[in-house]
Parts: sequence; C-alpha cells; structure tokens
Amino acid sequence: MQKRLSLILCLLAIMFTTAAGSDFDWSRALDAQASQNPVQFRLSLAERFKLSDQELDLVLKAVSHPADAYVLLRLGELSRQPASRLVEQYQQDHAKGWGVLARHLGIKPGSAEFHALKRGHDLRGYKQELRPSKIKSTKEIKRSQDTKHFRPEARRHAERTSHTASHKSNHAAQHDHHSSQPAADDSPATPDH
Repeated sequence: MQKRLSLILCLLAIMFTTAAGSDFDWSRALDAQASQNPVQFRLSLAERFKLSDQELDLVLKAVSHPADAYVLLRLGELSRQPASRLVEQYQQDHAKGWGVLARHLGIKPGSAEFHALKRGHDLRGYKQELRPSKIKSTKEIKRSQDTKHFRPEARRHAERTSHTASHKSNHAAQHDHHSSQPAADDSPATPDH
C-alpha cells in the first residue's frame, strides 16, 4: 500500500513539474535572443519599463536569466512595486516559482494578467519562440544543392520532370512485365456474326 502511495505521489510530482515548466516556454527563446545581443536587450527593457540605469542594473544583477528580468519587471508593473522590492522578493521566492512570487507581490496567480504573462512577453523585436531547425537527411541536402542554382520556376519544372520520369519508368516496368507473359490466344479478335 505504501509503495502504491509513493508511486502515485511520484507520478503527480512529475506531472506537476511538466505542467509548471511549460507555463513560461517563451522564456527560453527570449533568453537565447537576449544572450545574442545583451546591450539591445538591456535597452529594450529600459524602454519598455521606463527604468533608470541603476534600477535596471539592480534587477539584471539579481536574476539568473535575462527572461527572468523581464518576468520580474512585468510582475513589478502589475503590482506597482519598485525594483528594490522586486529584487528582495525574487531572492526570497524565485526557487518556489513565479506563482508564489506573484502572490507575495499581491498578484493573484489565477488572474488574467498573470495568465497573459505565462503565455508570452510584449517586447518589440523579440520572438515568442525559436523554431528548431529541421535536421536534413543526406538525400535532402544533396537535392537542395542540386537545385539551389535554379530559378524557382526551373526548380519546379525539374521536380515535376523527375517525378514524371520516375512514374514513366515504373509504368514501363509494369508494361514489360505484362508483355513478357504469353498471350492465351494469339489470333486476332474478330467479331462474331
């Protein structure tokens, strides 16, 4: 009985962790983009939240990821709290999750504003998600190298021609297969009167 209870608790913990981790999926993309150009990210935060250099430094030094700075500043905007209070609360609660931090700042985790924050950010010039590049097979790479110098119309024609040629060769093989079988009656068909 105790093993069963432990198993159920473990499964619930895994499900909760998976669900909680998917709330702020956009933050990984924002982190990646911010890391590519930290100066531009800093300027974007300062412009979006109307922060002084001192306030921005305080927040950026306190957080572990660039996207955390955005989330923290957005929570501060919703709760009308100064940067110093945000950093203090972040240091106490960030390990407990954004919902706990929001609640301690006076924001209901079930509120429409908090759900909107979980769905995405509003920084101009930054994508909500980064799409992983499709890993191409060797055949796809060769095909793209063979046709990349063609004009688009010529590429479509080349693709259609190769498709038609392969279709014709398949049809010819089927025809050869049928013609190699002996006919049951070699006499020409004549109408019966």
